[in-house]
Amino acid sequence: MLYRKVAYTSSWSKTLVIGLVLGMILPLIIVLLKPFDSEQYTASFKYLRIFGYAGVVALCVFIVHILEEFFYRKSNGQWKLWQELVVLLVAAPIMVCLCGVYNFYVINSESNLSWSWMADFLVNFGLPFAPLLIPAWAALRRHFGKVNLETSTAVHAERISIEGVNKTDQLTLDWNAFIYAQAQQNYVKFVHLNKDRLESTMIRSTLAAVAGQLPSALQVHRSYLVNADFVTQVAGNSRNRHILLQGVEEPIPVSKKYYEAFSERLSNSSQ
Repeated sequence: MLYRKVAYTSSWSKTLVIGLVLGMILPLIIVLLKPFDSEQYTASFKYLRIFGYAGVVALCVFIVHILEEFFYRKSNGQWKLWQELVVLLVAAPIMVCLCGVYNFYVINSESNLSWSWMADFLVNFGLPFAPLLIPAWAALRRHFGKVNLETSTAVHAERISIEGVNKTDQLTLDWNAFIYAQAQQNYVKFVHLNKDRLESTMIRSTLAAVAGQLPSALQVHRSYLVNADFVTQVAGNSRNRHILLQGVEEPIPVSKKYYEAFSERLSNSSQ
């Protein structure tokens, strides 16, 4: 589960949009809902100062993106769920701390910031907003990001061996015989050829574990891995896309998050 691929936003322009949209949440809440007796705030340029929080949050999103880009490239352009969780859970307190510094020096025009004041800000301000900002940030990243389906340059004639949770769960076949794999609760169903006949084999495993053993397979849905060599047609609309595989009657769903990368991969393969 933690090692499955998730959407990643590599575009700087989309990162800017994420930062600004996320940043606007905080000042809008302060202005419209007036929490923490904020209606008593009467400093000059009141609303300009309040909406300055948007810039602070956007700056934090940019700083985080610089760091995560380094790890994204170190991971060969693959972004996993555990990496996404680490970014959100580590960056959120940093974002709150930057907002605390802004609150202290700009909103309240104070001086001599102390650790005790920052601790109080984290508890009294950060914790109430965290359940709102973290899911919103995750949703924006997922909306603007995409899953990278670039695979290794494995030789397609190679013999592959997939191992499951149990030692007895093992499937060995030629890559050219593999058609697709489907996650089914605690098992993965493999559909493959055996002497030109379609067969299915069940192995106790997860799709993420299987994907690590099939570097040339393309993930088109959270429950499906396919061999692109068997794709005969991509059909449907933006809400309900699917692909047809050679020799397989049932269509394979293609989720929105995987479609763009999947299309790019097919285009590159056909050139």
